[in-house]
Amino acid sequence: MATPALVRRTRTHLSTRRLGHPLRGTAQVDSTNRALRDWAAEGAPEGSAFLTEYQEAGRGRLGRRWAAAPGVNLMVSVLLRPADDTHLTLLPLVVALGVSDALRATCGPTAGHLKWPNDLYCGVAKVGGVLLETAAGSGPAPAIIAGIGLNVNQQAFPPALQEKATSLLLHSGQRVDRAALLARILTAMEARYAQWERGAIGALRETAEERMVHQGETVTLHPTTQAAPITGRVLGLSPAGGLRLATATGTQVVFAGDVSSQPSFS
Repeated sequence: MATPALVRRTRTHLSTRRLGHPLRGTAQVDSTNRALRDWAAEGAPEGSAFLTEYQEAGRGRLGRRWAAAPGVNLMVSVLLRPADDTHLTLLPLVVALGVSDALRATCGPTAGHLKWPNDLYCGVAKVGGVLLETAAGSGPAPAIIAGIGLNVNQQAFPPALQEKATSLLLHSGQRVDRAALLARILTAMEARYAQWERGAIGALRETAEERMVHQGETVTLHPTTQAAPITGRVLGLSPAGGLRLATATGTQVVFAGDVSSQPSFS
């Protein structure tokens, strides 16, 4: 279960130019985002990645706890230092698309669906998520930490999560080589990041909309900036990555919130 072995095995699969270079890990840590934040403050270069076998205090959006069984899943954070901050609000989408690409390549087209704003689904159940945070880091470019959590070979979940969560093993019926999967994620994420750097924003948004679990559906959304929920039909994404909804009063764009409705496809 020792993470250094997972680090070494991942390095043998890596073909990226930036992401995953260098790659560090430990068997247990409070949070990979926190560990990478400290590393960034010391001057870690863009592409640096930190992984662990078990997070004592892993977090999702809005401070929610991310719990995962040790030694069977992927918990990794990657450091980005974008030179251009024009489309920074789309970076969570870029990271999620990279992970989605890798999941689809590993488990087929029923894997890697996106639930706005940051969840990854296989079928109707959540398989993982991404969390981006800014951090103070030495160097000319801002430090952005992209945390990724994936249920890979976990075989069971607590009763409260059994209908909502899944793993790649449960979804596909086959165990997944985590080192090969992580290398595939970093490769796909690097390609999407390069696409973002080139300014191919429309293509990124179009692909994300094609993979959104609620595209065209009527959903209930709870914005973090107001108490009242919003009900509307999902039209897609705004140029800045917000969720566009057709409501009774017109089109609304929401940038932070939770969609409470479950996906209806199988």
